[in-house]
Amino acid sequence: MIDGLPVDYKDIDVLLNYVSDRAKITSAYRIGNKAKDHRSLTTAIKRARFMALLPISHDHELIRTPKEEPKAETPKEEPKAETPKEEPKAETAAEEPKAET
Repeated sequence: MIDGLPVDYKDIDVLLNYVSDRAKITSAYRIGNKAKDHRSLTTAIKRARFMALLPISHDHELIRTPKEEPKAETPKEEPKAETPKEEPKAETAAEEPKAET
């Protein structure tokens, strides 16, 4: 029980109050829970994680604090491929075959 209410693994908003920003369960000492109440809270958090209702990792949008928001990626401009320009060959007398008459 937390604040006189039973803990349920489906109540994500309440459980998020007892998980740190690094996705760790806050200690009973900091919360002020009795040992029995903290065990039921821990069990509820672990069940919610197992059911994928709560993230296990700290790198999730439910856990992130506003200062940790990911930076928006700016689209990178790809360099334009330069097409090689063929220079016209200058015809010289040495390159032309001479026609024999």
